[in-house]
Amino acid sequence: LKPIDNAPAFDPSLPWLAKGGDINDASGLSRTPVYGVVEVSEEEHIAKALAFARANWLNVSLAAIRHSMGGHAFDDNALVLDLRPFNKVTVDAAARTMTLQPGARWHDIQTMLHPRFAVKAMQ
Repeated sequence: LKPIDNAPAFDPSLPWLAKGGDINDASGLSRTPVYGVVEVSEEEHIAKALAFARANWLNVSLAAIRHSMGGHAFDDNALVLDLRPFNKVTVDAAARTMTLQPGARWHDIQTMLHPRFAVKAMQ
């Protein structure tokens, strides 16, 4: 795995968690070199990161809890959007609907659903 040749300069307006380096999935067996990791906590971060990636011909990989395994979660030298902080969960009880951001964990979801709407049986 080799780093990007002639990598573009990092945009200082993005909330970088890492500039370069590598990332791994839950197995710990899929180390992948990345251009960098942006910590997403609001929609503006997503829009700016995607515009930066598009302007610099970078692939984009999405990461939350990183439970995907087998080397298919991240693209080599991609700009990774770490979605863990982008985790808002809202419930509209009257409409019986839920809205989630992609960083939401199952525990967060169950906490919002309990006690009125929680899944009654889990595997």
